[in-house]
Amino acid sequence: MEKQEVNKITVYVGGRRFTLVSPEKEVYVRKIAESVDKRMEHIAKVYPQLDMRGCAVMAALDFADDEQKALGRKGDITNQADKVLRQADKQSKQISRLKKQNEQMLEENTRLEEAQKQLQQKYSELSDRYNELKKFLDKQVNLSKNKSLETTPSQKQAKQEEKNLPDEEPQLTEVQKKKPAETDPSLQAKKMDPLSEALLKPETAADIAHKGYTPMRQYSLFDNDEK
Repeated sequence: MEKQEVNKITVYVGGRRFTLVSPEKEVYVRKIAESVDKRMEHIAKVYPQLDMRGCAVMAALDFADDEQKALGRKGDITNQADKVLRQADKQSKQISRLKKQNEQMLEENTRLEEAQKQLQQKYSELSDRYNELKKFLDKQVNLSKNKSLETTPSQKQAKQEEKNLPDEEPQLTEVQKKKPAETDPSLQAKKMDPLSEALLKPETAADIAHKGYTPMRQYSLFDNDEK
């Protein structure tokens, strides 16, 4: 441990010479001695009945009073400092909370900006699509107008006349409306009497059975084994 340096300082207090030994600097020690000397001179003027010893005691009491008052002020200052520190700590926590909220708001702002960009892009795409559809519809409308303008009045009149024409059908005479058999004399002459029609009419199996005989068995050219 390093040895602390001390200073020997000669001072005068109340007309007497004192040699002080202190680690403090000479300037500081002389300032303290001058303060005590001035206080004793003041007390001697106020209380002339006191001797030098009494003035020294009164000066000591004054300094002790100043010290207590200074300590009281120091306590008040310390309490105020503690209060300020507590408030500072509270404000520091509040600042931390606000900082965190600010970070969250910045993140939310970034998210909203990204969403806004996406919406703007979507709006741009829909706007382009709308313009394309509008151009297409305008083109179709123009084509329809051009087609309507290409139809001349004469063509319109011809189409109207075609619509107004009645459906012409060939007019048949009373003779043409009759059946060929009624109008053709040759067909009328070829009509048979009922007896001829009955003889020429092919007989059915029921007719043959009704007459009471069975027709001969018909053989083909290849039924030699069955003959």
